[in-house]
Amino acid sequence: HLMGGLSDRLGRRRLIIAAPVIFSATCLLMTQVREVWMILALSVVNGFCLSIYWPSLQAWIADRQTGTGLARDIGSFNMSWTAATLAGPVLSGALYSLYAGLPFLVAAGIALMLFLLVFTTVQERGVSSTEKVARQDRETSHWLKRFLFAAWVANFASWFILGNARYQFPKLARELNISPHIIGLLIGFLGFALFSSFFLLRRTDLWHFKSPFLLGAQALGLAGISLIIMSNQPALFASAEAAISHGQQAQGHSGRGQSGLFDSGEARVQARPRLKETPPWNDQDTLEREKAVLGFYVSGHPLLKYREEVEGLASVRLGEPAQAKANATLRVCGIVGDVKKKIDRRGETMAFITLEDFTGKADCIVFADAFKKFGALLQPGSMVMMIGKNDGGAGGIKVIVNDVVAMDEVRKKFTKSVLLTVDVNTVSEENLFELSRIMERFRGKCVCYLQVVGGSFGNNVIYSTKKFTVDASVEFSAAVQGLLGPGSVRLQG
Repeated sequence: HLMGGLSDRLGRRRLIIAAPVIFSATCLLMTQVREVWMILALSVVNGFCLSIYWPSLQAWIADRQTGTGLARDIGSFNMSWTAATLAGPVLSGALYSLYAGLPFLVAAGIALMLFLLVFTTVQERGVSSTEKVARQDRETSHWLKRFLFAAWVANFASWFILGNARYQFPKLARELNISPHIIGLLIGFLGFALFSSFFLLRRTDLWHFKSPFLLGAQALGLAGISLIIMSNQPALFASAEAAISHGQQAQGHSGRGQSGLFDSGEARVQARPRLKETPPWNDQDTLEREKAVLGFYVSGHPLLKYREEVEGLASVRLGEPAQAKANATLRVCGIVGDVKKKIDRRGETMAFITLEDFTGKADCIVFADAFKKFGALLQPGSMVMMIGKNDGGAGGIKVIVNDVVAMDEVRKKFTKSVLLTVDVNTVSEENLFELSRIMERFRGKCVCYLQVVGGSFGNNVIYSTKKFTVDASVEFSAAVQGLLGPGSVRLQG
């Protein structure tokens, strides 16, 4: 709103030219900064560039056309940027897989090309006094003001939802071990929906200033949110087969020209299947169905309940092969994926298994002797720790398995000590007294260390609590994190 008025005073061309230059500079800076506050500041500048470029260019287009021509040109403009939102995430995901700074470098190059394009093609167009008066009459119309206010509200709501989808989902997706390439493809679907809509709307101006179209778009948004809310309802999932069968039956009757007793006249009635009585899914049921349908987890990750064991007791992450030395004995945690059984030369069963954690996958070989002992634990979907020699290289981890432990037993079997992080900037004296009471309540055999951070302390200041040895149970961890905050407990083997 403010930038539209600014373009009226300073001219469209100046703002249209300035925006890509600033945007290119911020993209180049993005590749160099490491502080979160700097990245946030540069993101604000990027938003400022869009705010001066977008309304100025649309106003420049509006100065050149009216009626159907305006609808066509604005539609073409919207199709161009939605095509970029469709291709951009897909391309960025692939580029990021090669080098984290590459998407920003490519964006800076495209912005410079855009600067050269608009600098040579965009010229100011003077607006006659007659047109100015006509525009002022339209802009001061009471009905048009109300419509414009409603459009602002609808636009804010739409972009608020899109913003959450674009900027919150990638963070969740990375925690769920979805690759950058797949994240780009999923976000690209948003761009495809926008592109398709603008392609249809640019063909006519009949929808201009029509409240039913405005309200209809918001209704579609509500319908989409409703589908998301209802998509995890077990009754819908369980009734899907009955609904499909009912539809096929009805189509078959229609194709054969058959009709029911009540199919004629105004009393046309058709029996519909009812939703089945189905108990709610637990988290594990939901995750299993997500993995089966999509190939990855969406609402969570089965290993999240064992995050402390994975981070503290595994010797390496599966997606970080460079951290694993060749021929070293590794402890790796994850979910059993594919299990391919083979008959070895002695006629005994061995297995080739894929293990997956938060960061990636590894191939595991279980020879016959080990498979006899641990075959019952090595079922698809089982969560285990595998111990064995690393037979892989830089391309990936490969474990020759000697031992397998169920994740439920890992904490008790391998935890030797516990590291508690205490931030003096947020912890009070009363919190410390409460911490000592927790340690007293959960006495056990594990040595307890305190890492004191904040204030004048460095990150390497660690104290041993000689008075206490603790039971590193799930309950102890929950009590401490409830007091000191998430991530304040680390198990050590």
